[in-house]
Amino acid sequence: MKNEQVFTPIDIVRKILEDIDYRGDRIRKKHIIDNSCGDGAFLCEIVYVYIKDCIITSTKKEETIKELETYIHGIEKDKNLYEKCVENLNKICEEFSLGEVKWDIMNADTLTVTKYDGMMDFVVGNPPYCRVHDLGEQYDKVKQYKFCESGMTDLYLVFFEIGIRMMNEHGILGYITPNSWLTSKAGNNFRQYLLENRVLHEIYQYGHKKVFKEANTYCCLTFITKKGDSLTTFFYGEDGCDKYHIYDLKHCMIDDNIYLTRGEILDKLSDISKVSKDKEKKRISVKNGFATLNDNLFKIDEYVLTRTEINMNNILKTIKASNCNEHCFFYPYDENGKPTRHIDNALMSYMEDKAVRLNVDIKNPNWMFYGRTQALNDVKYDKLVVNNLVRKTDDIKISFKKGPYGVYSGYYIPLTDEDISYDKLYYIIKSQEFIDYVKAIGKYKNGGYYSFSSKDLERFVNWKLDTV
Repeated sequence: MKNEQVFTPIDIVRKILEDIDYRGDRIRKKHIIDNSCGDGAFLCEIVYVYIKDCIITSTKKEETIKELETYIHGIEKDKNLYEKCVENLNKICEEFSLGEVKWDIMNADTLTVTKYDGMMDFVVGNPPYCRVHDLGEQYDKVKQYKFCESGMTDLYLVFFEIGIRMMNEHGILGYITPNSWLTSKAGNNFRQYLLENRVLHEIYQYGHKKVFKEANTYCCLTFITKKGDSLTTFFYGEDGCDKYHIYDLKHCMIDDNIYLTRGEILDKLSDISKVSKDKEKKRISVKNGFATLNDNLFKIDEYVLTRTEINMNNILKTIKASNCNEHCFFYPYDENGKPTRHIDNALMSYMEDKAVRLNVDIKNPNWMFYGRTQALNDVKYDKLVVNNLVRKTDDIKISFKKGPYGVYSGYYIPLTDEDISYDKLYYIIKSQEFIDYVKAIGKYKNGGYYSFSSKDLERFVNWKLDTV
């Protein structure tokens, strides 16, 4: 099994401990655990804070040692990290001239540990991130957990379930994890648990900020408490903003996903969801462009297009939606988008020579065909072409192409309904309202960008067409 082993910055550690209120007289003789403790980022800060309070309250050294042994716990599977964690904790005790501490740190697989169930006042940590295809021999064990029954699950969801199991009736949990659980299919059971049990206390979103330099992961802090009450509200904060908002989880949950945005936008998302479920209100379809799997091979060099012996029947004008750059592609299909081997000899000879130069196996009879071909059925139609990576309205690139025309690296809308003009679609998509929608669905990308799927765009446009 491959885990993304990333270590928690001290400011994140302190933020989590602050938000669970781990300070002052609240920490003494209260059980706390980091169940994936690594080399001890959380535990070192916890031990330091605990010893400082013992000094402030004039607690004897023997009593301090006993409390450290009794109330501070950790689990780490990796033996080297486990040993480093114990070493780091011992160094802190040496700074305060304490004697030997017999730490309750287990070198074990957290998935097999049950001794702390129902015991913890505080559960903290940075659980391991490991996607389903990297779980290896632990796949069957992980899929037995309720939070991991569906979707392309991730190991950190198991740790939410284990952490909740470890909490006592007054306990609170604080984790830093990927924020994918908010909307991923894999996170569905976890989200339903939070809604049904009313235990979500706080979400702190880091947005585009890279919390871990060594990991390409967008993160949030999640706080869960077993205290619960009759409300479904939780606190919501964003990095760089001092102000917290109070959200209603029922309001934020749309199509079983959690969206963290302003109330009026949540209302729009709810309306969009309702329209998308009404098949009669689906006036346009948004589709993915084709994928050749080898653009360099299929892209026709400019000088070839000037050769009089080349027949243009199997050359297609094509646009790259992400940047609106236009090219000509080798197109081994007929007018209906069906594969053909009746290709002009001069063009075929050129393509075979190019394939050999690019180390493509031309003995494979299918070497000349594209990887994703659904879009070929629409080559003959006029279409609106859209990119799928944006920050603001200026980033939205929209083109109108009269068929036959191919599209790749983005989306297109076949213009088959005469009542829906290019201009109408243009102003719907290239709008601040659409940008607000894309930001609300929260699919973060590098550089402050957001992505959206063809289905996201289709839902928005059909909703807007229904309201105008």
